[in-house]
Amino acid sequence: MDFDNSERTDDRTDFSPDGIVQARDPLVGNALSAPSDLFQINSRLGAMPAYNTVYSALERLADQEASIVAAHGRDPESTGMIWFDNVQNYLLQRDVRVGQENKLNIGIAATYVEIPRAIKSAFSLEDKRRRVAENRREKLSVEDLFGMVDESHCETVGMLQWLRTLTHYIPQLASYKEAVSSLYRSDGAKQQVPVQPARVHPLATSGKNETVTTELKDAVLDFYAQTGQKPGSSNYKPQLTLFGGDGLTFDQLNLLKLYLQFHDDPFESFELVEPVLAPWHTAWTDLSHLIETHWGTPLSHDPSTLGHSATKISQRTPSNLKKVDYNSGAEMMYIVLDVRMLDCWRLHFKTTDLFTYFTELSTKNALPSFADLEVAARRLYRSYSTVRGAERACYSVEDPEPPAQRSTWANTVLLGSPWDAAAVEKTSLMNTENNTSLGSFNSDSHTPSAHVSGSDTVQRTDTLRSTTSDEPTNHPAPAIATAHHGSNTPAAAPKPFTGDYVLAHSIVFIRDATISREFTLAMAEGDVGRMCEALKVMLFTFAGSSHSKYTSYLLETVCSLELESSPELRETILSQLVVNLSGQPGHFTGGDLMQEHFNWLLQAIAERKGTEYSAHFVRNIVSRNLHHMSRLQNEIKSSIGLERRAGRHSDPHTKSEIKILSREYREHELHSRRPGRTYDLDVRDVDDYRRGVTNLRSGKLDKWIKETTFMRSVHVRANGPPSRQSPITAEVHGPSAVDRVPSDGNDACRDSDSDDDEQDIHSSVQLTSLPSIHLVDGELIIQDTDIDAEASGMLAQLDNADQDSSDDEGFPDSDSEVGKC
Repeated sequence: MDFDNSERTDDRTDFSPDGIVQARDPLVGNALSAPSDLFQINSRLGAMPAYNTVYSALERLADQEASIVAAHGRDPESTGMIWFDNVQNYLLQRDVRVGQENKLNIGIAATYVEIPRAIKSAFSLEDKRRRVAENRREKLSVEDLFGMVDESHCETVGMLQWLRTLTHYIPQLASYKEAVSSLYRSDGAKQQVPVQPARVHPLATSGKNETVTTELKDAVLDFYAQTGQKPGSSNYKPQLTLFGGDGLTFDQLNLLKLYLQFHDDPFESFELVEPVLAPWHTAWTDLSHLIETHWGTPLSHDPSTLGHSATKISQRTPSNLKKVDYNSGAEMMYIVLDVRMLDCWRLHFKTTDLFTYFTELSTKNALPSFADLEVAARRLYRSYSTVRGAERACYSVEDPEPPAQRSTWANTVLLGSPWDAAAVEKTSLMNTENNTSLGSFNSDSHTPSAHVSGSDTVQRTDTLRSTTSDEPTNHPAPAIATAHHGSNTPAAAPKPFTGDYVLAHSIVFIRDATISREFTLAMAEGDVGRMCEALKVMLFTFAGSSHSKYTSYLLETVCSLELESSPELRETILSQLVVNLSGQPGHFTGGDLMQEHFNWLLQAIAERKGTEYSAHFVRNIVSRNLHHMSRLQNEIKSSIGLERRAGRHSDPHTKSEIKILSREYREHELHSRRPGRTYDLDVRDVDDYRRGVTNLRSGKLDKWIKETTFMRSVHVRANGPPSRQSPITAEVHGPSAVDRVPSDGNDACRDSDSDDDEQDIHSSVQLTSLPSIHLVDGELIIQDTDIDAEASGMLAQLDNADQDSSDDEGFPDSDSEVGKC
């Protein structure tokens, strides 16, 4: 069905109208889990081919697909990218005996994605060598990382999220939705991938284990061979090939390049392999660390914690805060984010009920213009979504000056009612005891060493994301900073705290969650430039979180893109982060999420059949036809009007969660300034961004530079200019060089500590649901993929896959159903 218009189709296949129908019906019957009796009856009546005929057709189609991939891979004018990931399931033997024990079935699945309109010079090995030999990462500083972030763009897309939330939840402003979407595509656009169906080709699976370095090498060479690339100077194209995978795969590929760097041949040294970090797995890890950081405890009275909000809307604490379920976690966090934004909008319009307010304005025909809303959104973004906003909430938030002399922040974040610390002290003490006894939150990992991490850090992070031109530059010292380091003068008595930690924590949450959702929105939209900007900001928050491995992954990614890639290569790598299987706007997905979709189908099939991923049927027939069989049943359903529903939610302003949280935040005056407000005796440190900046400046960045530069010293020494020798290269010959050789247990880039928070999120947890992420009319839709239905469709052909070829008609057992699981 997928090759009927191709010149490379098998001459033995009948693609006449009658032949297409005859080929389609049994394939659709299989895909829809038709009972095996249907094959027997229709085959005997001559209405459908026998099952063995269908099996042979699938085999020929798989062979044809293999030849297409090999031809495309060998073509010097074309290229592609390979996404791959581990697949695993537990094999339960029905008849356990010697050689048939229960075991974990492990393999690797991959997909070849054609790169349209590829610029050949982008994959130049010589250009990559030259840029690596310059060794620019050696002098990388935190200031350089700051400079790579487009702050103006961050403000634009941040402001658009405030507009998007308001226009999405207020029915009277729904007419402005298109204007918001238009701004995303114009002012907020960075690098939009063309909207067209991607040409993807699932490759034959491998029975190797990616966590074993030697087996990973075999798997990569296997996938290379399937694209027509083999060892030998005349058997491969001397150009870079993109290999994408999750954090563990990305790390293992870089480690493999380290081990093989002494080979002279670029193919054998894997110098041609260009690792690419998976976008969706990065977003999943970021989501997990944000929920872990901001959760607090379910019994907390602090309205700035996620745990408090989740309890109010009857959401349970995730079983593992370090690895939350993506679908439920994203839905919960983004609902809380939206309601907090709406609460800030309520304060801006000085009303008690935002929905009633706009209903009355609509009745009076006095709705604000889009231009006025845009100005207000930018002001709210600067006050409630930036580093400066969070810092200002930790200073004195009292109002000693006349309104005309107050800062823009003070005039935006209004003063609330006085805070009565004594009224909550008893509750806080009881809550602390309950938290200790319950043990539901590890407060040790979030105990701040200081509320302000030195004047230098405060000054730099204050200006990093600051865009307000009228903000005073002579802020008073934070009320909690009562002594200067290095001074012999006795410290003065501590002054009463007049900041607002609860407000500061909510601002930090809004800032972090906005970046998380911006990445997800950009991924669904297919704007990979926006994704890259969000990743640069995530680098700092990861550096201050417990998921420190992703600090190394993102440092490597950012350095590779910004310092060691040509503009053409950078653009090409970014454009391959997403794929669009349907060719519809707003239906882009991360390449790794596409691979996860295929993996789930493969795992279901392998588990049902009790076979290994290296077996002929799974490797050479099922894996190559996965995408086409799935697409076939979807296209058939669509052609007869059985398209899947858009998955829209009910009107958001009528949701009980929105009403409950809106009332909760209004009653607690969460986003108003209340001097001295804090609920916890031991104030939580939730600002991973600022802590990340401090960690990078305190040696984390220098350590990563030394280790990665040492790992690449052979290339720097061999390919760099003869007159230059970097300090790291010189140290290779010194007595201390061995101390910096990456070890299996202490490498900063790939720690293997037993602590669970240091494990790669994908390698240590199995997905419990697979998300489908897309945009419909500007609305972000995250819903579960009905993978079971698709898997059962593929399983329709499996009960007969091992049918003895000597069977006269190839019929399955009469009492079985092909789709029965």
